[in-house]
Amino acid sequence: MALHDLVSQFCRRLVGQPLAPSDPSSDTPRLRICRVEAMEPRQLLAADLQVGSVYIEEDVGSDVSADTFEVTFNGGAAGTQLTQIVIDGDQNSNGIFDEGDVFFDTLPTGIGKTQAWPFAVVTAGSVGDVTLLSHSVSDGGTQLVLNFSGFDAGEKFLFSIDVDEMNDLAPGETDPVKINQGVDSITSGVEFQGSLLHAQFTSPHFYDVGGSAKFWNEYDDNFTGRGLDLSEDNVDGKENRTAGAAAQFPQIPLPVTISGTVYLEMNLDL
Repeated sequence: MALHDLVSQFCRRLVGQPLAPSDPSSDTPRLRICRVEAMEPRQLLAADLQVGSVYIEEDVGSDVSADTFEVTFNGGAAGTQLTQIVIDGDQNSNGIFDEGDVFFDTLPTGIGKTQAWPFAVVTAGSVGDVTLLSHSVSDGGTQLVLNFSGFDAGEKFLFSIDVDEMNDLAPGETDPVKINQGVDSITSGVEFQGSLLHAQFTSPHFYDVGGSAKFWNEYDDNFTGRGLDLSEDNVDGKENRTAGAAAQFPQIPLPVTISGTVYLEMNLDL
């Protein structure tokens, strides 16, 4: 039986049952009156999450070094952790590798121009104790997936990988040598613009939540007021070699339930 029903039943038994009069000179017994009043709902306050990432093309005219990414977040309820990010270079989100898309060049053979650089964690500049559980990326692929543990608010994760851009792709072409003739090994900020950052979070007492943001070549204004510890657009004089993505979204509290036992005292003798 529901708690409300038990209380109502208890009150019905009490209504009309006489009690000893409070005034000894009066022979009229008092009546016990009982009412049921709804309690105000108790809810956890929603907390906004701020997440961001910066891409930096580390070139001097060729792929002599890998490109760098920074990722961090802040806000959210206590215990919130970033569990996954996806960097997606499929800029028109059509699921097809075509002109304008950026991709990851991780092997010296296959799709990609000049030198290739595989995924690597960058220690210098990282903040906190973030554990990378797994990463997934294919040479010539447009998606990089990273899964984390212990990624708390305020921590920053840096990694490197080579990013190339598909400038010119003949329809149906499958020969890597011919495909690479249309590849740009230097992916500037405006060329990376349009790529997507997807992020997933978990937190005690809140639903898991995720969100997406687009990378922009000029991103400083998008980061204003978010408190994200990320490199600015013109870091080290690389204004046209950077792109940034930032998003804000709320956490939704899980429903709270109360359980227990209600005792119905039949003889009212406490």
